[in-house]
Amino acid sequence: MHWLVIYFYIQGSWIAGDFVRPDGWSSIAYDTKQQCVEKMYMANENLQNTEGLQNKAIAICQEYKPGPFTATPKF
Repeated sequence: MHWLVIYFYIQGSWIAGDFVRPDGWSSIAYDTKQQCVEKMYMANENLQNTEGLQNKAIAICQEYKPGPFTATPKF
């Protein structure tokens, strides 16, 4: 299983949408990496075309759902 996670750059740190606003930005599980990557490309295109989110939000696929004590990927 792979998770599509949206990270937001807030006050110098990347924070998963699960913790920023879980009622709309929570991670989504996909059965395959290919499905996740396809959605990741679409999400990143939309994020970069959304006013105010350029370079402040990024979608990535990862093999785990983010938790309060999991390390944030390096961007």
